[in-house]
Amino acid sequence: MLEQFHVSSSQEVRECVAVVKRFAKKFGFSNHESELLALAVSEAGINAIRYADGAEIKVSVTPNKKGISVTVEDRGEGIENLEKSMQEGYTTQENSLGLGFSTIKRSVDEFKILKNDATGFSIRVQIYLNSPDYDSSELSIKKEGESFDGDKCLIKHYRGDCSLFAVLDGAGSGLKAQQASEEVKEIILENYTLDLDDLVMLCHEKLKESPLSRAVEIVLLRLSPKGLEYLIVGSTFIKSYPHHSFISHRGSLGLSMKGSFSVGHIELEENFCLCLCSDGIENSFELYELYKEYTAHEFAVALLNSYNIDDDSSLIVIKR
Repeated sequence: MLEQFHVSSSQEVRECVAVVKRFAKKFGFSNHESELLALAVSEAGINAIRYADGAEIKVSVTPNKKGISVTVEDRGEGIENLEKSMQEGYTTQENSLGLGFSTIKRSVDEFKILKNDATGFSIRVQIYLNSPDYDSSELSIKKEGESFDGDKCLIKHYRGDCSLFAVLDGAGSGLKAQQASEEVKEIILENYTLDLDDLVMLCHEKLKESPLSRAVEIVLLRLSPKGLEYLIVGSTFIKSYPHHSFISHRGSLGLSMKGSFSVGHIELEENFCLCLCSDGIENSFELYELYKEYTAHEFAVALLNSYNIDDDSSLIVIKR
């Protein structure tokens, strides 16, 4: 733990927030990122002195040394209707903007409620410096003559040393295909820390409940200190250099998941290139050492120009 504060007045909250902001900037966060963390701590501190006569605020570095963690704990009576208090604009105070927990959650990378009972309420917020040691690029184009793109890409860096990549392929083309892939993308962004198999099943169940969507095929890949893990459903695919075999599973999200599936794990070499593709890209190409001469974006453009077929097409290139 780096700093600990007891706050029981607005002035003490402001003093604490100023220290947190200075530390965040010194740690390497931008002025904007530091301001967002300061806003989150300020909101949590002000709530604590309004409803619980103060709190303990503890500031520390995250266990992986990639970010800042702030815990705010009070000794009040807890929050009776926690779900309602998380809603945008909710407040029990007159002349309040109603920022509260929704603003706190939106201002940081991670927000967790640690305790809510008769002995008090506590939360932890964390922000991370996301600077992966690999280059990545995403490209997506719609089918010629179509107004909508049924394919989507997603790159999410988080916790300072993890990245989630996804290529989504909505069935067919046009507006409904785009709606389906956008819906899955939104679900992934809200639940990106889940295990890949749980994440796929969540998307599958949500898509089945949607009256407007079509089926979606997907490739998910996560890079973390533990290595590479992936999950492929449908005709999406992954190519790599050095060469690895990536197993795909039959089925489509929102339609049918045929049989059980498991997450694949691969131990990556120090230098590598990965390409995640929708079925709008021909599956005939191979990656060779040539990739080293290109940035991820240059290589993605070259692949799209050479291997795109007459369909919506999306790909992600990751290289180190």
